[in-house]
Amino acid sequence: FVKTMEDNQNNDIDVKPIVSLPEVVIPTNEENEKEMIKLRARLFRFRDGEWKERGTGEIKLLHNEENHAIRVVMRRDKTLKICANHFLTPDIELQKHINSDRDFNYSCFADFTDGQPQSELFALRFATVENAQLWKNKVEEAKLILKTKCSIYAEEFLKSSDADTDSSSEDDLGSSDKPSTEENAENVIEDIQKLKIEN
Repeated sequence: FVKTMEDNQNNDIDVKPIVSLPEVVIPTNEENEKEMIKLRARLFRFRDGEWKERGTGEIKLLHNEENHAIRVVMRRDKTLKICANHFLTPDIELQKHINSDRDFNYSCFADFTDGQPQSELFALRFATVENAQLWKNKVEEAKLILKTKCSIYAEEFLKSSDADTDSSSEDDLGSSDKPSTEENAENVIEDIQKLKIEN
């Protein structure tokens, strides 16, 4: 029994699904954040005395415009599983790798990739030197936003910059106007004794 090509083309097969599934929108928790930069990179994590690859994909800086917090988020290609998820802080420093201009090392206080916050040492490798420089420039721009606008860091940064200007203006006054360390210690001891007497 032989079927011809025409017979196969004339047979209309109608397949209907047994269960219909509605389309569901899955939130990424990035909806309220503005993307500052997105580049392809490879991420490594330092564990057990060696660098281990964490994933390859797009790494992003995400800026929350309400509280001005900035996150670093990286998802692996194809699976879209998160391999880096931590807040950027003003003290994060990108250090160039010794042998390459397209690699950076940095540490973060709390990475939330595995659910629990954990201190991590990361290495990033970009495809080109230009992309590495773009990333570094955006990180510096983001750190400036944190220092000036983010409610967590801005107040602390302003206090430290005021203290720096106060100390530099005190240096301009000359050493004769400043009390000595011994005089300061004596004044502190007197203040403590007064407090004890008053109590």
